[in-house]
Amino acid sequence: MKPLSLAPVLIALTAVAVALEPTRVTEEFHQTYSLSPSGRVSLENVNGGVRIAVWDRSEIRVDAIKRAEAREQLENMRIEVDSQSESIHIRTRYQEDRRNGGSVEYTITAPRGASLEKIKLVNGAIEVEGVTGSVEASSVNGAVRARDLGGDAKLSTVNGGVEASFRSLAPARSVALNSVNGSLLLALPQEAGAQLSASTVHGTISSDFDLATRRIGPVGANVEAVLGAGGARIEMKNVNGNVRISRAQK
Repeated sequence: MKPLSLAPVLIALTAVAVALEPTRVTEEFHQTYSLSPSGRVSLENVNGGVRIAVWDRSEIRVDAIKRAEAREQLENMRIEVDSQSESIHIRTRYQEDRRNGGSVEYTITAPRGASLEKIKLVNGAIEVEGVTGSVEASSVNGAVRARDLGGDAKLSTVNGGVEASFRSLAPARSVALNSVNGSLLLALPQEAGAQLSASTVHGTISSDFDLATRRIGPVGANVEAVLGAGGARIEMKNVNGNVRISRAQK
């Protein structure tokens, strides 16, 4: 007796699986706008992450991909850009109050000295690299990572970790990292001078620098310390997660 072939069964199962998969539709957005070297950038998005890099041009490039399961959901999401020579505001606008039908992923290339005035997400991760102006970025559900910074920074998330590294830290700078559920990681130059305050309720604090850690109550830990000659103000607050201060790699 010849063995039974499973090929027709597998083909049939594959066809069923393909039929059950939701149809995904996409639409791309690509635009470039004039922006001064120290211009202000803000962005608001509900579903989807954002990556921000820099270049040495007096303009900003906005690339985005809209994704949805149906054309109607795709058309419900609009990318709105209010662009001026000194500032640009980008946001995802929903024409109807249906915000679970799709997502928009942004890739932004901005002048190196631009200020990220408010990068605000609900569901999505934020990645920033090379910005020497100030950075304010927050997400509700998503990690926030900022590398090679040179200005003030205010980074926060509710569910996710926060990572920040600095190429330089001038005495007048202000740095604030906050998370509720996730770790905090800060990398500083070897010669950095700062007034540091760090705390966590459920977690530990560790550092490559010589810091004295003290407990606060039956749980949690707290650090108040001066790095080098002091100067910059650094505040790190966490609830459920560890806090780490390390030396930035050159």
